[in-house]
Amino acid sequence: MQNDSVFLSHYELHKKRWLILLTSVLYTFSYILTIISEAVKDARKIFRLFKSIIEYQKLVDILLDDEDNLLKIFRVLGQVFFFFYWFFDNISIVYKIKLFKGDFKKYNKVASIFWLLSLVISIPVCAIQSKIVRD
Repeated sequence: MQNDSVFLSHYELHKKRWLILLTSVLYTFSYILTIISEAVKDARKIFRLFKSIIEYQKLVDILLDDEDNLLKIFRVLGQVFFFFYWFFDNISIVYKIKLFKGDFKKYNKVASIFWLLSLVISIPVCAIQSKIVRD
């Protein structure tokens, strides 16, 4: 009987050590994946660094289009919001990769606001375009 309880407590101790080791390995793996995910996200943003130039070209194309004036106003406004989204996103990336010193989160928040505004302005654009298609 004495032998069984010693074996059981030794087994329980061994089991706890393995659980602690497994938890530690999983936590480390999770941390490494988080770092890799952030690095990939930053790399993707660096790749898109000059996207605002494309938005400027899209804005020029919209201005040269012959379409409904109200639709053109909303599309221009949406494109301007996208332009500023990319502009502030670029600034945020430059600060995040520490090319310059500064708080990247502030610029990221401003970029997010412009992204939201561009999404909101796309609602009337879609409504006007669907009305034009129906007519």
